[in-house]
Amino acid sequence: MAAQLEARIVKVAPGLYRFPAGRGLTANDRQVITFETFRLSGLLAETVPNDGGRVVEEIAEQVCASFVANDRKNTDQAIYDGYAIALPRRAVAAVYEAVQRIVRDEAPPEYSRKFRPQPGEIAQLSRAIEKEWALERARLERLLTLEEQPPSPPEPEMTEEEKAAVRDRARRLIAGAAHHRSAGVQASETGTSAGARVAADIARRKAERGARDE
Repeated sequence: MAAQLEARIVKVAPGLYRFPAGRGLTANDRQVITFETFRLSGLLAETVPNDGGRVVEEIAEQVCASFVANDRKNTDQAIYDGYAIALPRRAVAAVYEAVQRIVRDEAPPEYSRKFRPQPGEIAQLSRAIEKEWALERARLERLLTLEEQPPSPPEPEMTEEEKAAVRDRARRLIAGAAHHRSAGVQASETGTSAGARVAADIARRKAERGARDE
């Protein structure tokens, strides 16, 4: 959601961003953002207790049912004990989400979809998810602080006198351009005539010299 809204903002100065005029946050946008930030805060608020509690029991049960043990020592009890040590103080929602991402094959490639994830792996992925949610919440909260660019002032209308002056200047420019084109054509024609006369005179003189030589 934050990415979609951030695509609308523009940089107006170094470190200063705003929404374009007429494209700021609507009342509905603000309501949705507020709801989403509260939701993310709620996901991050509840953490796994120090004794693991029901969260570790449920996670250990799901992992044992969904994955294959890759070590004889990786018994159900060992899984439970490992999670009871690794997961306290992690966000409960992030822990559940971490396991679901591995089950759905949406976790990074280093996480096995077949073998039971180690307690440290679940704790690491949970921490990454917490950062992901915290960053999204911060981006949304920042969007609420951005202002909208004021609309550009309307262009002042010209008076009738100013319009007449513009038309008169345009007429003079057009007339001047036409005069320059006409003068250029005349000069070109004059130059061509003079050149033709010179060439004819040279040819005549050559003919006279040829006749005398004979």
